[in-house]
Amino acid sequence: MLATTTLSVLALRASHPVFMPRAAVTAQRCGFARASYYEVIDGLKYDGGCIEAAKEAVAGKGDGRVSKSDAEKILATLLDGPVGKAGNSITEIEYRTAFRVLHDYKWTAEAQAMFIERLAKV
Repeated sequence: MLATTTLSVLALRASHPVFMPRAAVTAQRCGFARASYYEVIDGLKYDGGCIEAAKEAVAGKGDGRVSKSDAEKILATLLDGPVGKAGNSITEIEYRTAFRVLHDYKWTAEAQAMFIERLAKV
């Protein structure tokens, strides 16, 4: 009984925002809850929240392309916070993920230009 209670408490703690990495909390708030922060593709680590956000963007209604509003959500997940916020920086994995998302998904011309422009300012 004690072991079961301890495991359930640990499981609750792991899903509580206080005990989660900042990016995982951001992804969860945007509706992209994940079991792991990273997604490994071809042996390389990528930002799992960003990949999930891109999948959600093309899976919904519309023509299967990433729109400007979708690009904003992807950037917010990638940069672990609001786009344009002072102090935002980008890691090597996030940089790699940005290029992966640009390459693997179809974008509207406006969304792609905005994504690249905002990413260049970080």
